[in-house]
Amino acid sequence: MAFYYEAEPPTWKYKERYGDWKKFPKRTGVKLEKLYKKIFEEHDTSVVEYVWNNEDQNTYKINLQTMSAQNQHSYYRNSDVSREGYPYPPPGNKNTLAKIHAKYMTTVEEEGDNGPEMVTFFEMSEFFGAMGIDPDGLEALIVLAMCEVDTFLDVEKKKFCEGLAKCGCSNINDIKNAVTPIRNKLLVQKNVKVLKSFARWLFVAAKEDSARTISTAQLSLLLKIMCPVANFPLSPNFVAFLAAESEKEDGDRKTCSRDDWVMMVEFVCAKESWNNFEELVEDEGWPLIISECYESVTNKGEN
Repeated sequence: MAFYYEAEPPTWKYKERYGDWKKFPKRTGVKLEKLYKKIFEEHDTSVVEYVWNNEDQNTYKINLQTMSAQNQHSYYRNSDVSREGYPYPPPGNKNTLAKIHAKYMTTVEEEGDNGPEMVTFFEMSEFFGAMGIDPDGLEALIVLAMCEVDTFLDVEKKKFCEGLAKCGCSNINDIKNAVTPIRNKLLVQKNVKVLKSFARWLFVAAKEDSARTISTAQLSLLLKIMCPVANFPLSPNFVAFLAAESEKEDGDRKTCSRDDWVMMVEFVCAKESWNNFEELVEDEGWPLIISECYESVTNKGEN
């Protein structure tokens, strides 16, 4: 579940034979992680080494298949390389998860282009009901994110089993229990990296396949669920702003990009009031949509 366990990047370190572990510079770590994913996730082994020049101007050839680094200035000064990865729990049982998924599969007859046809889909409402979870609430979205679905239209067996097993779940109780710490990270701790990562996933899952934007009306509803006022005092301002923009006949904000959506979530997470807003925008570089919302709130207050 990338949005939660992978919100913080892995830590890359190296250690010479008799030395202590040292962290690679942040930029180097990002490049190593990119190459690592290319090798082990995309299975592209055309390039397995990365050349790094450290602050002492020593050149290291880092091999990510052997997780070792060779100092090009000294054949005998080889280093071990470490990747402290994401803290996923022990995996759950995919077989029992497959049985759960099968239990909530439903087949109905629908009218197709060539007449009636049988359609099979996952009955999400019944599944969430079995856990005592509101199908239209944040907890339901968290479970779908755990499954790593890329659409809200259905939950495929493969994604259901692999996603929930990755989160350490084997049964209904495991799934329900796994939701609690994630919900706390989002609402109580208000971890900005996890919130932004969740917002990115939510945008992709909610949009149509080929679309690059989402209607502000839809995002207004999603923001209300994701950032409730009890935890995010500024959230209602953006919920109302997005809803109002969607109703304008000739408005420029009928839709919203992913970047603007994520920045809105970050803003309501970081700020509890509009105090010193002009300075915040100037000093911190918030996007135009934040200013537009502020102007909307201000104009309402003056009317």
